[in-house]
Amino acid sequence: MIEKVQEGLTIYKDLNDVAPEEQDAFIVHIIAIIRKSNGVEEAKTMLFEQLNISESTARYFLDMSLEELTSYMVDDNKWKFAFYKTAYESLSSLAENLRKFNMENCK
Repeated sequence: MIEKVQEGLTIYKDLNDVAPEEQDAFIVHIIAIIRKSNGVEEAKTMLFEQLNISESTARYFLDMSLEELTSYMVDDNKWKFAFYKTAYESLSSLAENLRKFNMENCK
């Protein structure tokens, strides 16, 4: 479970590293890479090599539909929401694991 927390925080960091004025170009580049790749593995490799993002973040984008990806270009709040959602999910997972750990060790 710690891996899921670390993955979420990595995605959060990668998304947060994109300057607001570069977000649309970033998404356009992601779409172009996906379209010219010969499959998911090649797209994932190209994304993390060309955009300097983690493999987790590459998978995050590859799991989205084209409609979801392009919606980031027209909705600044969606971009911000992705940051907070990822951080929230990571922290929630961490809190749940700590709760389980405490319950198991307090018996």
